[in-house]
Amino acid sequence: MPRKKSLDLVLAIDFGSSSTKAIYKLANGELASLVMEPEVVRLPVESLKAYEDSKLSSSTPENEAWVGFGDTYYVVGYLADSEFPGSARLRDVKSRVAVAKTGALIWAIKQKHQLDSKTLRVALTTVLPIGEYADRDKFETQLRELSGGFETPTGEMKVEMLDFDCKPEGAGVYSYYRNSASDEIIYRETLVCLMLGYRNVTALISDRGRVSSKPIMSDLGMRVMLERVHSNTSGLDSKRLLAAIISAGDEVESGSFWKVCKSKVTSERSDEAEVIAAAVSQARSEYMALLTNWIREILPEKLDRVIIAGGTGEYLRTYFESSFVSTPLVFHGNVEIPAALDTWGYGYRLADVFGLFSIYLDQVLRQFDKSEVETESQDLAEVSN
Repeated sequence: MPRKKSLDLVLAIDFGSSSTKAIYKLANGELASLVMEPEVVRLPVESLKAYEDSKLSSSTPENEAWVGFGDTYYVVGYLADSEFPGSARLRDVKSRVAVAKTGALIWAIKQKHQLDSKTLRVALTTVLPIGEYADRDKFETQLRELSGGFETPTGEMKVEMLDFDCKPEGAGVYSYYRNSASDEIIYRETLVCLMLGYRNVTALISDRGRVSSKPIMSDLGMRVMLERVHSNTSGLDSKRLLAAIISAGDEVESGSFWKVCKSKVTSERSDEAEVIAAAVSQARSEYMALLTNWIREILPEKLDRVIIAGGTGEYLRTYFESSFVSTPLVFHGNVEIPAALDTWGYGYRLADVFGLFSIYLDQVLRQFDKSEVETESQDLAEVSN
């Protein structure tokens, strides 16, 4: 009986609008994470050649990523944002640029770990927004075309997709919770998993273990609040402002926004910080009102438990705790991110991709040698402890 093919990489990706987050396992058993900026820019190959010829030094692979498919070239992540500059493509369907992001991310992993294989054998799992989940077959077809080869900063590489699995956003958190919760909870209760991200808010409804396939999604992501702050301020950097808003939390004090002020004069800076804080407070109240209205519309009449996940969900933790006084809340599906995998300081923003990876690792490796399954399951358990 022929030996089953071995894997070079087991990879889980979350194509978030604020960042691309990945957790992976190498053939040697090493577990790691990688985060890249969400920007993607399509460029003529001449522009890339000019950039490569003019640069005086190199950064880490995730900061230098680009890919080429035939005559079409994409700059991905930090390089797209800083050098060209890039676009997060929030209005685009994620699957359209996800193939470029996938190729760039796998190349970055290959370079970071100095993997020798020109063709990497990969098992991949990922999440797509519920509204785009219907495109998963098309996305898989496009991904498998990576086996034909694509250009990178270090030459041509190929990806042999030995296994592919796609889930809707929130499925990682829900699946992790489902595996750890009792049968009494899963098979007797109605649960709602709310995934609150930067671009969208999605809901998965589990009725006695059966998850509805009906898409429930809204564009009420954190960017709505950010846009409302921008409408009452002037010229603020979105990334720095978002970081300041999250850091400020429930206490929206002016001191939290000094670093994002444009003025260099102390007195003017103080006034500017007060204006920003007032704009944030107003935007936060308006955003929570919009979110409340949407949540009330989509929640089932019978509701036993709510799972809150995503970076925006953590930011609004106090709001949810006061809104669901009589309904048990489970934040992030009880996922605990191992410190060894959170080298980027993303915390619970990794919950969905970590839950996805945890479930997928055992699932896909059962297609290979049993000894591999046991070893890799133990490795993940050791990292988690």
